[in-house]
Amino acid sequence: MLNSQTQKGPRVVPRYSPSLSFLLILLCSTVFSTNIIAARLSGQLYDPFLMTLCRWAFVGLGLSPFVLFASSKRLSLSAADLYNIALYAVFGLLLPSVLTFLAGLTTTALNLTIIYSSTPAVIYIMAAITGAERIKLWQLVGLLISTLGVITALGYSRGIIPEFAIREGDVFAVTAVFNWAFYSVYIAGKRPTLALSTRLWLASWVCTAVLFCYVLATGRLGGLSNLTAGFFSLTAFVALVPSVLGYMLHAHLTRAVGVVRVGLMSYLVPVAAGIQAMLLLSEPLYPAQLAAAGMILLGVWISGR
Repeated sequence: MLNSQTQKGPRVVPRYSPSLSFLLILLCSTVFSTNIIAARLSGQLYDPFLMTLCRWAFVGLGLSPFVLFASSKRLSLSAADLYNIALYAVFGLLLPSVLTFLAGLTTTALNLTIIYSSTPAVIYIMAAITGAERIKLWQLVGLLISTLGVITALGYSRGIIPEFAIREGDVFAVTAVFNWAFYSVYIAGKRPTLALSTRLWLASWVCTAVLFCYVLATGRLGGLSNLTAGFFSLTAFVALVPSVLGYMLHAHLTRAVGVVRVGLMSYLVPVAAGIQAMLLLSEPLYPAQLAAAGMILLGVWISGR
């Protein structure tokens, strides 16, 4: 049982002040929330597997000059490095991106943000069970306040927005939540031997190879010839912002302030994605949702202190 002091696990000493940590986590959540908006924009237009294939191919190509230029000698990878890169590629890059775009085919941005906002609670539970990090009382208080904010948004949506309903794509979103929680807790317990950019570069090529084989085997490869400039523009954006910037910022913050604090960024996704959905997708944003956003921000602030 969790107590007011600690749960078994290594002690994390944050590198940043509470205020700066909060702003960086808010930035990270905003960056990642653009992935949800992109999934909604592409869901009815493009094949999610082609989109994800091109996404990670763009990441690999884009990082190649930087990684190769920074490497003063040939990369030497141990068996442990290869194993960690494979897990990083599958659970951190491949599954979250594929599952998000699959969810975007049949669900709404509202459903996605509500489901993904449960990620911090799942991370807390996994971190407590595995002993990945000590959990303190105020972190649980902050988690509770943010959860109440999410419940407020959910209850308001159920009562006011008629189109809100459980949809087929929600299954993919729920799977993505557990997948991301596992990935977050896993990397928190590993001491990296490679630079962030190198790990992301190698993992992106693993994703590209796996997706290429799948696209080729399922006959989807021919669809590349019918894709438009809009597809490649959207893919380039997803590759640069939620992929390169988002993953590197998330990995850095996990080391700097701890997996539990960074896990709270998923609570901020409804705030960031709700505003973006209103601006880009014309989805409504009501006063009650703003009140719920205030509760979420308060809970994240308390838990991150």
